[in-house]
Amino acid sequence: MAEADVKALRKLERSWQDLVLQRKAASTRLQFSLAEGQSITLLGRGAPSALSGEGERMLDDRISLRLLNLGELTVTPGGQDLAELGRNCEKA
Repeated sequence: MAEADVKALRKLERSWQDLVLQRKAASTRLQFSLAEGQSITLLGRGAPSALSGEGERMLDDRISLRLLNLGELTVTPGGQDLAELGRNCEKA
């Protein structure tokens, strides 16, 4: 690989890392700790996913949490540019 190509790749990697850091800093964090055997369903981009146990998700776009027999909660992260930043990270 030519040195110019290596430099270009390093520059792209730094740009991508900057986007990831900006996304982490601006994202809403959803932390959960659910009782054993209990789960909630996260609805957003892509396929629904079940959350159980303990964990954390970074939210850069609107999601809904389906609570069995209770209904749904909708979480909309602040910042108009957050969803765009998430898309840019995925493209990079």
